[in-house]
Amino acid sequence: MTPTRRRGIRIAAIAAVLCGGALGLPLHASAHALPKSSDPPAGATLAQTPPVVTITFGEEPDPKVSTIRVVDTAQQEWDNRDTAAVPGSPLELRVSVRPLPRGVYTVAWRTLSAIDGHSFAGSFVFGVQVAPPSAPPTTVGASDPNSVSGGAGGIAGRALLFLGVILVLGAAFIGVITGDIAPRVVVQTAVIGWAMSTAGIVGVSWIQTADAGVGLGSLLGTSLGHTVVVRAIPAVWTSIAVGLLILRRNSPQHWVLMGAGLGAAGSMLADVLASHAAAQGAVVLDTLLQWSHIVAVGLWIGGLAVLLMVIRGATSTEKRSAVRRFSLVATIAILVVAATGVTRAVEEINSWNALFTTTFGILVVIKAGLIVVLGALGAINHFRNVPRAATSVRGLRRIGSMELLLATTAILIAAALVNIAPPISSAAVAATPAQLVANGSDFATTVRVQLRVSPGGAGFNQFAVHLSDYDSSASITDAGIELHFQFAGATAIGTATLPLTNAGGGDYTGQGGAMSIDGVWKVTVLVERSARSVEVPLQITTVSTPPHVTVNKAPGQPTLYTIDLTKGRTAQVYLQQIPVGTWHFHVTFIDAAGNELPVVKVTVVETPHDESPTVLATTKLDDLGHFTAVATLPGSGQSRFDVVGVTSSGDTLATYIMIDPGG
Repeated sequence: MTPTRRRGIRIAAIAAVLCGGALGLPLHASAHALPKSSDPPAGATLAQTPPVVTITFGEEPDPKVSTIRVVDTAQQEWDNRDTAAVPGSPLELRVSVRPLPRGVYTVAWRTLSAIDGHSFAGSFVFGVQVAPPSAPPTTVGASDPNSVSGGAGGIAGRALLFLGVILVLGAAFIGVITGDIAPRVVVQTAVIGWAMSTAGIVGVSWIQTADAGVGLGSLLGTSLGHTVVVRAIPAVWTSIAVGLLILRRNSPQHWVLMGAGLGAAGSMLADVLASHAAAQGAVVLDTLLQWSHIVAVGLWIGGLAVLLMVIRGATSTEKRSAVRRFSLVATIAILVVAATGVTRAVEEINSWNALFTTTFGILVVIKAGLIVVLGALGAINHFRNVPRAATSVRGLRRIGSMELLLATTAILIAAALVNIAPPISSAAVAATPAQLVANGSDFATTVRVQLRVSPGGAGFNQFAVHLSDYDSSASITDAGIELHFQFAGATAIGTATLPLTNAGGGDYTGQGGAMSIDGVWKVTVLVERSARSVEVPLQITTVSTPPHVTVNKAPGQPTLYTIDLTKGRTAQVYLQQIPVGTWHFHVTFIDAAGNELPVVKVTVVETPHDESPTVLATTKLDDLGHFTAVATLPGSGQSRFDVVGVTSSGDTLATYIMIDPGG
């Protein structure tokens, strides 16, 4: 057996042991700072005011920068603004509540993870002496599984941090194993890497702080402040080591190089301690795996980048010695990268479906493909180009350059992955649309308005308006904007007003729980400019999980649709043609015992396929609650009917149904 073949067998054996051992490690995961339960529960109907509202999260939130708000349908706050952790239960936050009148209330929460610095927000509803809507709780904001914490700036900062510490670690590694072949190259690379990593640390810390809304004066008292301090310690260490390298740039001492490498490894560890790995159940093990993954990348890719520069002009003996030493460590590093990467991916994704249906999963697939290609290129170098290094490094440089290009792409993807909640963390997130959009203008056609509502469900939402001139389309940056909300046709729901903040560039933003139940909302955008103001009417139909509907077809009879509501109640609806060509929409509410509920008012909003919503005029047909309305059905396709009934006891019953009369 040839030496080359024996080396190949040993490498394969090591890979099998590492991968097998990694895949056999215990895998535990938490749910990040997302709610697991609440008191009162989402959708509950209470006989009296709860003294406090408590939410239990899957990961410890930072109470100093986390909030729970309790608001009514008119957006009036009823909590005492005293959100705090429950003593002895760091996973629980609570807020005290003032006496609540009869009605439906939205609990809007926002948290900052005390572990990884990710922000989350969401809401749910409950009722006091009134049944709340039947829609499930909605989770919004950064908890969206495809959202990016910190946006493009967050990814750029993380990429600078990763690339910088990889270069410093690579420079230290190559400087130690090559001695005095090219000391200036080693020092120059270390300085560049130090500058990049420092900029990355500052950028990541600044963006996370801004994203959480934490002021500099109160930063040190929060978990983010603790993270900043932890990141600063190895960064200062590295700065001192790099400063000493600059002083001895012609002949850097090995202990100073190793100090710089330890500082870079420390910066990697500090970042891992503020990432997904530190949010898992097996914190020590997961942190060790993630840190080993990044350090191995630094030795492999960072070392390769510096090696290709160092061996230029070196003697044959120096080239052969440097390349062989690097190749041995790089081979082990590749195996570590593969084993730890597979383990962490299995833990964070946890299902084949999430691997191909989430942004996180798709990025992992791309990154894994790049690592496979990088491994293949590394094998070519190891078995073909390393033995030839004494006579020619052309092949090594060519393949190595390809490795560096692909590795840089993989590092950028890794930077994005750190800023996206993994599927295992967002499994509890409700499947809601990312955004609803409505466009309109005022009656005099002076301004254009685009309203974006995210995620577009009942409860807490983010609202963004872009305002522009009707004729020139130029952004209008000097206006005051208020949103006025009225549930279509149902005055009993009440109105709400939400002022927006000028975000610059013609954008105005705000957040709140004004759209408290599912259905069609009339949103009036009040635009105030100097001495004049205009109104732009818009309509938004919230999106929720479709209700359960039982369909009953009988010969010669209209198709009867029975829609499940809360507490065993139902709404029975059907369409009838009287005379032919004129459709009448009928609705009756039934209690859990099968008796007709006394309903004093019903609102029906029809939204034909690809058309605007219309509030239908209703007529009461009996003494209890049988109502009818003349529908304006299109020639084909489904129409959505939103129905809101108010019982004699004041309960609000809201639901909707999709009906295709020709289907």
